[in-house]
Amino acid sequence: MGTLFTAEECQEFNRHILFPNEILDQILALPGIENSNISRGGFGEILVDEPVFDPIRDNLETDFYFYRSPCTIQILSDEYLTQLKAIAKEQELYLDVETVIDGDGMILLHDHLLSPAQIEMSKDTVGMPLKIYDLVYGQQARHMRFCGYLDLQLEKLADFHYTWMSYDFVYLLTSEKGFQKLQIEEQNFCVSLKAQSGSRLDLGREVNKIVEKYNEQYKPDPYGNEDLRSLSIVLKNDILQEMSDYINSNRMVMGALCVILLLMGIVNYVDVTITGLTVRTREFAVMESIGLTRKQLKNMLLLEGVFYSLIITALTAGLGGGIFFLTGRGMQERMEYFVVQYPVLEFTACVAALFLLCIGIVLVLYRGYGDESISLRVQRNN
Repeated sequence: MGTLFTAEECQEFNRHILFPNEILDQILALPGIENSNISRGGFGEILVDEPVFDPIRDNLETDFYFYRSPCTIQILSDEYLTQLKAIAKEQELYLDVETVIDGDGMILLHDHLLSPAQIEMSKDTVGMPLKIYDLVYGQQARHMRFCGYLDLQLEKLADFHYTWMSYDFVYLLTSEKGFQKLQIEEQNFCVSLKAQSGSRLDLGREVNKIVEKYNEQYKPDPYGNEDLRSLSIVLKNDILQEMSDYINSNRMVMGALCVILLLMGIVNYVDVTITGLTVRTREFAVMESIGLTRKQLKNMLLLEGVFYSLIITALTAGLGGGIFFLTGRGMQERMEYFVVQYPVLEFTACVAALFLLCIGIVLVLYRGYGDESISLRVQRNN
């Protein structure tokens, strides 16, 4: 549980526009933006003792008057809610997304907070009434319908940009229609920008200038704590720069491990190939005795090397690529600076080296294949 704000602090906090539209317009007008995503919503209060919160009541202990707790309300587009409706139907979730789209319902977002037993308990909360109060004046805004609990870690759930989240705050999702019905002052939570190729540094500097100029009016308190009304900016370039030493160290360690594993694989392949050709000497002699020429034997061994290379390449590209992207997706969820980029050039070079190695070893061993007569080779192996 985090530290809760007092009611007066929350009211004072909500009286201010946290992310003014004029600042947002300045940012969106900057050159070099490929696309942007704006998260919008507002802040309200709920009564903790309402039945809809039975599954998470222990996480909502609060010192607010009348057991009230602040809540964050975010607007989701109808397109996103339509996708969520399909996922809910496919996975048989206890969600009434249709009511949310119609503007009469709200969904509670949580980060893997419910146990299987609590999920079953939440089934009975779908459709219950939910009262939303204005955070500033404490007046009842509107009656809504509770439409279920949504796990942020739900499989196949499409990403969306949500704002700060805490176990102390109830985080509710609604549609554009639903938010308008609440009559709560709208806030811009955050904006996410994707820069055009080659414009990332320039765009980051310009956004940083706008944010710094805006924050000049909100100075830290005597204890060094930042004013909650100030804006913050997160640049992936800065994060990558801060983590560059850590990343380079990991690359060196992983590179050394890869080289060791590669050498072990080469030694093992050479050993298996030599052993295989030695064991198959009698087989080759018999095949030559019935008409197989040395050129045909050479081609057969080369094809075997190519066949082994194709199998390894297919497994690495298919199974290895799948594991690579799944691991990368998990890392992106945990580290904002993490970038997933498949090493196409490195993979191509490794595949080329693999084919050359498999073919080269066979050719070297073939040259050392005995020049004795076929009958002597057959007799020796017998």
